[in-house]
Amino acid sequence: MPSKLPTPSPTRGASRRAARALACATAIAASLLASTASAAKPRRPGDDRGRVGVGAVLGAPSGFTLKGFLAPRHALQLDLGYGPLQNGGGRAHLDYLLHPGAVARERYDFAPYLGVGVGFEIWVVGPHGPHLTDHAHTAWFVRAPALGFAFHLHRVPLDIFLEGAWTPLKHFNGDREWSLTHGDVSVGVRWYFGPPAPREPAPSSTPSSSTQPG
Repeated sequence: MPSKLPTPSPTRGASRRAARALACATAIAASLLASTASAAKPRRPGDDRGRVGVGAVLGAPSGFTLKGFLAPRHALQLDLGYGPLQNGGGRAHLDYLLHPGAVARERYDFAPYLGVGVGFEIWVVGPHGPHLTDHAHTAWFVRAPALGFAFHLHRVPLDIFLEGAWTPLKHFNGDREWSLTHGDVSVGVRWYFGPPAPREPAPSSTPSSSTQPG
């Protein structure tokens, strides 16, 4: 009997459709954040302690991004989404980021940063070899180093960032050797929430004492 030709995996098609939908959602979210910027309270340099930024990232990964400042130079970053440069699966990673300094301008701060992180990925592989059906693969990976820079706007609580990282990964099943040929590169935008900007001390309103006649 003639052998049956392999049919395209429906799971792969669903993954491609999900990736396209996620990219469109990311672009829409970035547009909405930019269009509502004029309604936000002004931001001043040095206000990052205790602030949390929520936004969208596009590239590798593509999806949701969250960044929280523990101190003016120290932050944690969580990204969750789709990894087109790492087997095309779902992934999440957590980074520690250090901001050595910033170049202050009238309307923004230019802040380079570096960091390290760890993440987890899961993806689906179609039938091949002894496997007659789709099956899931899992792996963990490191991000070392992670390098990037951000533009922190002063008038609105918004930053625009570009970052990249080397991301070697190790499979949990199948080939358990380290795969060293993976990397990330992405661009994103975040809207910040947190303590309000410090205010300048108001001038004293205490009336001066009147001079008694001699």
